[in-house]
Amino acid sequence: MAGLNIAFGAEYRMERYQIFAGEEGSSSKYDTNGNIWDINDPNSIEVKDFFGRTRPGGSQVFPGFSPDNEVNKTRNSVAGYADVEADITDRFLVSGALRYENYSDFGGTLNFKLATRFKFTDNFAMRASANTGFRAPSLHQLNFNSTSTIFVDGIPTDVGTFSNDSRAAKLLGIPQLKQEESKSASVGFTAKAPGAHLTFTLDGYFVRIDDRVVYTGSFKPKNDGSPADELLKQLLAQANAGSAAFFANAIDTESYGIDLVITHKANFSNSALQTDFSATFEQTKQVGDIHASDILEDAGLPQVSTLNK
Repeated sequence: MAGLNIAFGAEYRMERYQIFAGEEGSSSKYDTNGNIWDINDPNSIEVKDFFGRTRPGGSQVFPGFSPDNEVNKTRNSVAGYADVEADITDRFLVSGALRYENYSDFGGTLNFKLATRFKFTDNFAMRASANTGFRAPSLHQLNFNSTSTIFVDGIPTDVGTFSNDSRAAKLLGIPQLKQEESKSASVGFTAKAPGAHLTFTLDGYFVRIDDRVVYTGSFKPKNDGSPADELLKQLLAQANAGSAAFFANAIDTESYGIDLVITHKANFSNSALQTDFSATFEQTKQVGDIHASDILEDAGLPQVSTLNK
């Protein structure tokens, strides 16, 4: 117990996320009379092209933010941590840490980390660690909403991104975002070759993330005449969009990887040169089923087809 290190601290953080409305013409859709189109006004007639197709409003590709997109959200968190590291013997080191954090919108979480290192010789040591993790969805994942144009097979489609507390999300059964939780572990070694002025580190790691937040594929109306389908059409029309997308806790993932670092140091008469080589080999895969909406599944609406990490 010759070496003992203790660290502790506290943190308070406040976050704010805002979206301001842009110019009216950048986001509005106008009718044949030059007034802002109102889906509930029978005298407000949509503008259509030569082929009878409804024309979108606002700026193309990325329309401006409308007053309906305006957001002003805040949250705060309070955290505290403690870390203890001790040399049990001259060769055996153990460390542990605890962190408690309380979010105003997601509650409290307690996470830990354990790590150890054993020196077999002065030039070779093994090390390992294990820990848990917690990540609350960012404010923009919770509140971002907009309409943009994407091209699929050369065909432009206006996709509306809706926040998780929107009517569209409730209609499609998209639940409120919740926190991501993770478990991870690593094991590796460090080695030195003093005669060659080389240092090596090699670590393998595993990370499991549950309820990972991803951006879903787009959902379109089925045109089956059902009340839910008609309401979805109205919501999309009001957003100048042809389909809807959301942030959702849609998948669980596992990542496996290896990190390699080789360092060489060369000393000259009045200077020194350090050269580093590093490489990472990693694979991330989805495990289990997609956490789909029960309403989408029961209604036969398209499920998530594309998950962008």
